[in-house]
Amino acid sequence: MKYIAVFIGGGFGAMMRDVFSRFVYSFFFPSFPYGTMAVNLLGSFLFGFLWQITEHLIVSREVKALIFTGFLGAFTTFSTFSFETVGLLKDGEVKFAVLNMVLSVFLGIFCVFLGMFVARQFLRG
Repeated sequence: MKYIAVFIGGGFGAMMRDVFSRFVYSFFFPSFPYGTMAVNLLGSFLFGFLWQITEHLIVSREVKALIFTGFLGAFTTFSTFSFETVGLLKDGEVKFAVLNMVLSVFLGIFCVFLGMFVARQFLRG
């Protein structure tokens, strides 16, 4: 049952990654991977927020697998981030590659903490 939950969550997460990324790209010039960065940041925030919430609730292994391994595992796009960064480097866009790495990593970590903080405030009522 756990693997079915991962499968379902993964399919939905991958679909939402594509939808959200395309939405973000519709607002920005496509020379920088804004869509992937936005997905990674939102995914990091959601991971922190939902992890903190599930720490205070009784949540089955299957539900955790659906959310964290399935949905968020497919939604966040670290492999795409890496591929796009290599593409920027190959194109000689070193400044954009470094900017993408620094912002994605540090803001991603910040968003995990932010998600946990917001969840704690939410749980306090």
